[in-house]
Amino acid sequence: MTGTPSHRRETRTRLPAGQRRAQIVDAAAHLFRQRGYNSVGIDDIGAAVGISGPAVYRHIASKEALVAEIGTGLLDDMVAATHAVLAQARAEGWESRPTLDHLMSRSVAVGLEHTAALTVSVRHLWGLDAGLAAPLSQRWAELQAMWGPVVGAVHPHLRVEDAGLTIRASAGMLIGGERALTDLPHDRANALLSDAMARLLSVRLPPPSRPNPQPTGIWTRSSRRERLLETSIALFRERGYGGVSLADIAEAVGVTASASYRHFDNKEELLTTAIDRAGDRVVAGVSEALRHAVSAEDALDRLLRSYAQICVDNSDLVAVAVTERYHLTDDAKARRRMRARLVVEEWAHCLAVTRPDLTSSQASALAVAVQGMVIECVRSSALSRRPDLADELYRLARSILS
Repeated sequence: MTGTPSHRRETRTRLPAGQRRAQIVDAAAHLFRQRGYNSVGIDDIGAAVGISGPAVYRHIASKEALVAEIGTGLLDDMVAATHAVLAQARAEGWESRPTLDHLMSRSVAVGLEHTAALTVSVRHLWGLDAGLAAPLSQRWAELQAMWGPVVGAVHPHLRVEDAGLTIRASAGMLIGGERALTDLPHDRANALLSDAMARLLSVRLPPPSRPNPQPTGIWTRSSRRERLLETSIALFRERGYGGVSLADIAEAVGVTASASYRHFDNKEELLTTAIDRAGDRVVAGVSEALRHAVSAEDALDRLLRSYAQICVDNSDLVAVAVTERYHLTDDAKARRRMRARLVVEEWAHCLAVTRPDLTSSQASALAVAVQGMVIECVRSSALSRRPDLADELYRLARSILS
């Protein structure tokens, strides 16, 4: 009887406060990336590091504070890497272009090493309150001050108003491509994405064709099932799957909770239907794009245009498909992976002809990275206001894959 409590005391290690705090921040970053910010509670974070939820609050004040610390850590690493490159550039007398090449290589290395933190930062830092955001703003300003002159010297065509798109697109490639790059040696993965980033920066985007995006239609569909589905997609994106009930969805549509059960058995079925629909639209776009293609170059061009337009036109659906996939059943996850493989295979097939310098693994990884770029950009509410976003994403993707 006395052996069990003693054994528990021996095996449960009490970490120093700083080490425990770092452990909590790292666990939170991976959980936020995997499940989405809204679907992760303090108890989940505590369980991931072997402590209770309330014990987490001894080290961190709130989930928002966790996001801020995740972002601060990433930016600190970026600042340190940038300082190191610029110091070497001064010591060895590099010109602007080799300096920029080294900056991109180091930033890719940091991003791939801390992909969970990068994902959380890209998706959640912009919603922090002023107090938490202030230190982040200072670090961000420091990075801009160091990178700005180097980028401007090499790419004077880049406009300040396009900086948000360029940065998010670059981060999206790292977020999207990280898992696909695991089959490549580290140096080749870094070189592949550094080259992709250089190609992205070389793109000259035309000025906006109109001042604002086209207004969203206000027509209401007659099908109650479709209204429930559309409303659930919007709410899942806004609050996360865990933050929405079937009653919330029914109320937003203007029907009773019991009425919603005539169309969907539960919230899980709504999510599965939404994500299946997102995948079906992309696959249908692939078929349509390839129907009239006359060459690999033409096929790739059509595939990129189709993918960018579908993602922009269905941004809520795409965001939910990426962020909330953790909650799918195993069968639904398998269907999603099958569709994703089909799309990547078609892109890689075209790249095998148009980019013979790429191995099959590199072509697949680059295809996944570009898809990640598009997805992260359409997830941004700020970028969604760009009137020509679909065309801009097509141009960036085309440059990266050409």
